[in-house]
Amino acid sequence: MLQRLSEIKDDLLTPSILLPSMAQGLIIGIMLVIIESSFANMIFAGSLSNFSAQATGLLIFGAMMMTLVTGVTSSFKGVVTLPQDIPAAIFVGIASTLMITMGSQESQEQFSTLVVLMMLSGVFTGLCFFVMGLFKLSNLVRFLPFPVVGGFLAGCGLLLCLGGLGVMTGVSPGLETLESYAQGQVFYKWLLGVGFALGLFALLKLRPHFLILPGALVLGIGAFFLGLAVLGIDASTARQGGWLVGSLPSGGLWPAFTPDDFAYVDWGVVLTQLPNVMIVALLATIALLLNMGGIELGARADLDMDKELFSGAAANLLGGLGGGFAGYAALSLSLLSHRTGVGSRLVSIFGALVCLMVVFVGAEVLTFFPKPILGSLLFLLGLFFFDDWIFSGWKKLTVVDFGIVVAIIAAIAWFGFLEGVGLGLLLAIFIFIFRFSRVSVIRKELTGADVSSQVERPVAARILLGQHADEIRVIMLDGYVFFGSACFLAQRVGALLKADHSPRFIVIDMGAIDGFDISAVNNFLRIAQQAQNGNVKLLMSRVPDRLWELFKRNSTPDVLDGVSLHNHLELALERCENEILQRECDAMNRTGDSDRLFHQAYDELDSHLQSMERFEAVLESVQHFAHEEKVSQGSTIVKVGQSLNGVYLVVWGTVGEYMEQDEQEIRLRLVGRGNVVVPQGILSDRVSAVTVRADENCVLAFIPRDAMEKFAQREPAQALRLYELLLSMATSTY
Repeated sequence: MLQRLSEIKDDLLTPSILLPSMAQGLIIGIMLVIIESSFANMIFAGSLSNFSAQATGLLIFGAMMMTLVTGVTSSFKGVVTLPQDIPAAIFVGIASTLMITMGSQESQEQFSTLVVLMMLSGVFTGLCFFVMGLFKLSNLVRFLPFPVVGGFLAGCGLLLCLGGLGVMTGVSPGLETLESYAQGQVFYKWLLGVGFALGLFALLKLRPHFLILPGALVLGIGAFFLGLAVLGIDASTARQGGWLVGSLPSGGLWPAFTPDDFAYVDWGVVLTQLPNVMIVALLATIALLLNMGGIELGARADLDMDKELFSGAAANLLGGLGGGFAGYAALSLSLLSHRTGVGSRLVSIFGALVCLMVVFVGAEVLTFFPKPILGSLLFLLGLFFFDDWIFSGWKKLTVVDFGIVVAIIAAIAWFGFLEGVGLGLLLAIFIFIFRFSRVSVIRKELTGADVSSQVERPVAARILLGQHADEIRVIMLDGYVFFGSACFLAQRVGALLKADHSPRFIVIDMGAIDGFDISAVNNFLRIAQQAQNGNVKLLMSRVPDRLWELFKRNSTPDVLDGVSLHNHLELALERCENEILQRECDAMNRTGDSDRLFHQAYDELDSHLQSMERFEAVLESVQHFAHEEKVSQGSTIVKVGQSLNGVYLVVWGTVGEYMEQDEQEIRLRLVGRGNVVVPQGILSDRVSAVTVRADENCVLAFIPRDAMEKFAQREPAQALRLYELLLSMATSTY
């Protein structure tokens, strides 16, 4: 803070910065006064129009406090913060509701109740900003569906256009007042205001420049009074005819709301409107982050969004306590100083000083603002929203997303802002669920020909498994399994079971899923029942503990008996292969058809016999220095991380190699006679990457590395032959 105060002091002492900052501050201050006056006249219309002067004071004071606070505390120099158009559009609806629900009460009670709601919106918004900044949640806004945000903003544009028409004519637009818009002075008022807004809109679109808006206002107001002079109409007559802002008290606009006014507040009505106030806080948070992102992009600056939330929180708390509603940084006004090369905090400070003078010194100048031009500013803002999301929106949105935007606008126009917000969220959620459910949770679907266990099997067994590979169907899941994707999975399994050549084993691997809901559990139960009815064996691997617990709670004993649970896909595949081999061996024993299998396996048997011959040759070569070890089932032969000083040959039995993955032990392979275990141990000092364990009682031959080195020194030719045999065995194994 001291550094920023020092910056302000240096800028005050620098004429090249001070003078342009004063000029821009004056323009911004006038714009703030005009904009907040327009909002006040738009919100406090109808039976509340007598309080528009007080409301103007409250909103200008809010703009002064917000711009001053953020101008000093924001990381972006020249930022302009004010009670904004989106909250103003919502408060138009709130004011209309209050006039209906409190129609029998005095206008003072309606005014006081509405002001309290405005104050609460500022305070709640400030608290919302503070909490989001405290927990560094500024990125959460990026998770809000883009078309829903667009629908909100376009709906605000509609309300701004309608509110602008009301300010121009003094008649609230609606079906019941539609006829009056085609008659008398009302017709000319809105025609003049809309024409001015459309011309200004076209000019800003064709050649945007920061001087166009203030210049157009000066020319427009000048042309308006020139027209009055030509027609011989004085200001007093024009004001009585509703062409100028009504009479304002001489002197300042403060105090606009005193502690005594709290006695007139209807707190029951305040409670009923709190949901709308919460919506104001939510949208203000979204709008602040979106606008600061736009400032960051336009100025090519790197802003800390969480710090900007703290700055906005302080501004809203002070502005809200002063009677203003929720506000946030204005994109176009904040970029003014940057685009003109000033880039000073003095711009914001001088703009706040203009507001201060109007509030506390005098507001007579406001009585000379033409209402059609004031209303045209609101109409212009609404046009920009419509241009972003309707006129140009259909080009940058999909048909479905554009439909959401249009639906939200229609709901806001017909039912209200809160209803439009609710409809937008419901549509976005429904479309998200529909689209997400179409994303298959099945990452891979394989058969036994594509994937198999790592068990070393005899040649005949491998041939049998190849012939019956289609009996095994592996479904590997990925992502989040919920009711949509789980239903798709159940439908796919049902289609497999109804196929002409349905599998006899279905393996569902859940090692890659991110989560699940209870509907997913119900669909897994449905799959289990379908498999049981189709006489198909269902195997599940790497099932989350919570999912299996819920599965058991909701299942019946007969369904549970039909499901085989495994810690790894490798074990589930081994179970399927073992059952196929057992069935086929039993069938061949009954029919005596084993000779056919022998002929089919002749080539592979020949290759297997050659590898066994190499193995016997190695055993014979190392019999003088190899150590025979008998290992019982389940005993650990090598531990992971253990230093290797030799290799093991499997003389008889089977051993398995295991490793840890995700706090679970996974078996990599199962090998039998004629295989080498940890072959890298014969060549250099290394540690084992796996754990080796006896799968059954077995006999191993251990060849120490130092013995091999001595053998190589004595008999180099025979040692070279032995190394070649070991390497060929290791290559065929791995």
